[in-house]
Amino acid sequence: MTENGKADDARLADLAAPTTGSPSWNPEELVLALGREVLGDSAVTLDDSFSFDGDSAPLMSLIARVAAATGITLPASKVLRQKNLREIAALLGSENGTEGGISRDPDPCYADPRLARIYDAFAGDREDLTAYVEIADQLGADKILDVGCGTGTLALLLAEGGRTVVGVDPAAACVEIAKSKDRTQQVTWIQGDATSVPGLGSDLAVMTGHVAQVIFAEDDWKRTLQGVHDALRPGGHLVFETRRPEGRPWERWAANDAPYVLDIPGIGPVAQRCEVTDVSLPLVSVRYTYEFEVDGEILVSDSIIRFRDRDEVELTLAAHGYRVVEVREAPDRPGRELVFIAQRAD
Repeated sequence: MTENGKADDARLADLAAPTTGSPSWNPEELVLALGREVLGDSAVTLDDSFSFDGDSAPLMSLIARVAAATGITLPASKVLRQKNLREIAALLGSENGTEGGISRDPDPCYADPRLARIYDAFAGDREDLTAYVEIADQLGADKILDVGCGTGTLALLLAEGGRTVVGVDPAAACVEIAKSKDRTQQVTWIQGDATSVPGLGSDLAVMTGHVAQVIFAEDDWKRTLQGVHDALRPGGHLVFETRRPEGRPWERWAANDAPYVLDIPGIGPVAQRCEVTDVSLPLVSVRYTYEFEVDGEILVSDSIIRFRDRDEVELTLAAHGYRVVEVREAPDRPGRELVFIAQRAD
């Protein structure tokens, strides 16, 4: 650790920047690299809260300067919470070598092949998707982009009406499941994000399943809005939902810690538990644990969700070339979620 702050910042930039042709650091790699640089190999432990053995003050000081430069608020504690490091890593990754795309990897519940196979079972009947099919009808949309399509449930529903549908998702495991469900190859499936389909000329882009909230890093959110804008035809629409922060849904999640068990055909009983691990608004961290009875394997998926209020959403939409046409209550969750219907303004 040098005494010169600028030298430290330069060293941090070197550590955070990926090598040519490689992906950006993920959060775990970033914290381990920084910790080992400042504290030495043996002093770094990577547990649920990303805490450090010994004197963590030098590392905290170094990361605090990064936080100040990127506008992130860190807790007063010497323990850096998972969401702080992940947000820093996402921002650093987007500024150091991520060319146009979204900087963070998908959560394990989408990326892990075994968890992706049980996603549909735990998602339920998805009655929320009916509203999106109805909106597509109301807008007369024939060419549709499903951003964060997951296992393809909505994309396939939209394609049933004879529409041309493109589904894009960063999780390869989910895309493979979507392809397996599309037996007649009605949908074009792409592993990627909203920046992967410029010039598509879509009439409508949709983001369901709270995709807008999973994109928690502000640079990634801006890239998503710009990517969708580029994929829409002039006058095309973007439709997505977001939970209302004033409803404080994380309190309901925290109060319900009992396991939810499903007996899934071909897989057997799987127990899901949900734990709220951190609330530092506008970010809420949630841990899902899955236990497979057939072999006892336990898989964990940590997620970070960003809560944006209506004013913030409308401001970011306007800043990226959209006009908000309408804001509706989610018909299946009135009072809890808002559905935004925005139009590409140019």
